Amino acid sequence: MFSGAKKNPATPSEHAAGKGHIITYGPDQKGNEKIVVISHRDELPAENLLPLYMRFEPTSILTGKNPTGFDFNHLSKPDGTMGYLYRSPERRSTFFLSRPSFTKESKGLILYQTSIMFLSKVEESIVSGFQKRGWNVLVSLPSDSFYQSRLPVDIVTTKAKEAAIQFIADEMDRHYSEQAHATESALAYLRQTRPDWLKKKRILIGTSAGSFTAPAVALKTKNWDSIVLISAGTNLLDAYEKGAAGILDSFLKQLAIFNNDHPELKNRIPNDNDYLRFYREASKRTNLKPAILAPQLAEERLLLIYGSLDRIIPNEQLNELHQLTGKPERWTYPLGHQPLALKLIFEVGKIDQWISE
Repeated sequence: MFSGAKKNPATPSEHAAGKGHIITYGPDQKGNEKIVVISHRDELPAENLLPLYMRFEPTSILTGKNPTGFDFNHLSKPDGTMGYLYRSPERRSTFFLSRPSFTKESKGLILYQTSIMFLSKVEESIVSGFQKRGWNVLVSLPSDSFYQSRLPVDIVTTKAKEAAIQFIADEMDRHYSEQAHATESALAYLRQTRPDWLKKKRILIGTSAGSFTAPAVALKTKNWDSIVLISAGTNLLDAYEKGAAGILDSFLKQLAIFNNDHPELKNRIPNDNDYLRFYREASKRTNLKPAILAPQLAEERLLLIYGSLDRIIPNEQLNELHQLTGKPERWTYPLGHQPLALKLIFEVGKIDQWISE
């Protein structure tokens, strides 16, 4: 077991799989199971850079329950009580939720990568809709590094500024890679515990934030019968810089609080305009962003679902992804980002028909 971790008397099962360890208490009476893939967070920032840990928490009414914390993450027991506890700054973790089909015979497996809102009530309804139609669903939440990022500070030289830009780019690539490796581990766990889930069709669905890591996940894990990308773009850092979902704005507000608490560092921390420039430059350097990986999906059976009034993901990114993936089938609705998510509750049957063909 990992050093520094605390356990209740009930001990979770642990499986070595892929690049991480699977920690779980096993399925509950309905067959649902909460799984976390944990690996070491051992990379260091560039020399002379101090990483400032920043926490982003979605605030929409659509937001689901967050299983991660700033200092500690925990894996609950099936009865909902506190279970396995570990320090989040020292570990990378990605949470998965297994949801078995409601029908006697299943059609196969859907890997459903959620939006930034975790498994919200809206997405829970979408997942339930697939279960009712005979799909086993493995729900994948964005890795905790997506919400708990690091901004470089203590930057006073041109060399340090260059290192800070590369640091931000590398952090985003680590997020893409982390999601891909964690998914590989989770699928390996399913092969051990639910091999029948993988014997029929395998479908990958990524929505919003979950769609940005989908290309890296698809190329790492392979053998998907169909891929569905919802509200998907080509460059997450670029979307951050343009204010998508308020993530960068939230980090910069936290940074202002940090500045007030540490006036001695005032001249060693970049201002907001500097960070916006850093993000613009870093967005050009990420190697695992969809803009680079998307052309490798051109031969896949692919469906893109867009909202033409989306203001969270820039329209030019939506259109660019369609071009880069070889102009696959596309469904467009005259809706914004969150209204499209609500609309999809009623479109599950249509999506099910498409992925079942």
